Amino acid sequence: MARIKKSLAAVLETRADAEAALGKLAELSYRRDMMAAELDLALKSARDNFEYHITGITAEIDGHFESLNVWADGHPNEFGARKSIDMVHGQLGYRTGQPKLKLLRGWTWERVAAAVQQIAPKYMRFKVEVAKDALLDDRDAFSKEEMADIGCSVVQDESFFVTPKQEVT
Repeated sequence: MARIKKSLAAVLETRADAEAALGKLAELSYRRDMMAAELDLALKSARDNFEYHITGITAEIDGHFESLNVWADGHPNEFGARKSIDMVHGQLGYRTGQPKLKLLRGWTWERVAAAVQQIAPKYMRFKVEVAKDALLDDRDAFSKEEMADIGCSVVQDESFFVTPKQEVT
């Protein structure tokens, strides 16, 4: 793959120079977009071709997995005191997952939070954060000095843009 070196920006003297530069930018932008569209089509075609085969193989894998799971559940004596067994083509067994909390029947997390706050408050977590969106929405209600008193200011950046016309020249 060729390595593209960034050139220094050309100095434009006149409006005609700027028009020519914008014309070249528009042409290059169009060519880039057309190449990107061709690439997307080629990738989609390749993805669709492989996806069909992968889906079929995945279904077969899932069937064998389920059969092995049923066999393992029906033959606990093969495992002895262990959770897994080694076989010629691999290993199968059971993994113990990470501990997690599960709600009891009829409980909600809000009800759990109320009970924990009552019985064991040290296990409660409270998050305090600035409502930036509300401050921005109500920014006219604050003077610059009041905003400075709370340690912030409202700023808006301005950025340069170029919007090339997407047409073949």
